[in-house]
Amino acid sequence: MNQLPSWMMFIWEMILNTPWWVYLLLIYVVKRGLKARQTQVGSLARMFIFPILMFLLSIDTLYRTDALTGVNIGCWVLTLLLGAVIGWYLVAQQALKVDRQKHLIFCPGTWSVLILVLVIFVSKYAFATIQATNIILAKNPIFILSNLSVSGVFTGIFLGRLACYLHRYFTLPHTDLQRS
Repeated sequence: MNQLPSWMMFIWEMILNTPWWVYLLLIYVVKRGLKARQTQVGSLARMFIFPILMFLLSIDTLYRTDALTGVNIGCWVLTLLLGAVIGWYLVAQQALKVDRQKHLIFCPGTWSVLILVLVIFVSKYAFATIQATNIILAKNPIFILSNLSVSGVFTGIFLGRLACYLHRYFTLPHTDLQRS
């Protein structure tokens, strides 16, 4: 029987040692991303859930660096702002409709949410795997800045999307909508 190459063994070990809840999380984010491909009418309040969750996870990433330096915080803030600009742009291009009486927003379907949540999942998984398997690399300043930058950009994208949804919610003309 042939031995598997070391990189395949590493991947197999990663799969075996991944907590079960990570697979549930993957299923959930894929399900939400697939749902976002369809046109939806949803409540304004629900639009806050994912950005707030991402912000809290990003703060946790910043806190767990064990190096709350001005450079690390500055990097995180700058990438958060960059992500917010990107997120704003993504929503600004959408043909939205709003119902301020029922607090509803009509959102056309988009693949961007599925792509974003998959890239976020893979990057968070990769950083967590490196931190668990290579403590020397995990303490490297470039690794720390990379982790904070990725976390900041993705969090910023969701916060920027939320900000643009809110802006458009209050500036677009009212339309009578029914919840989907």
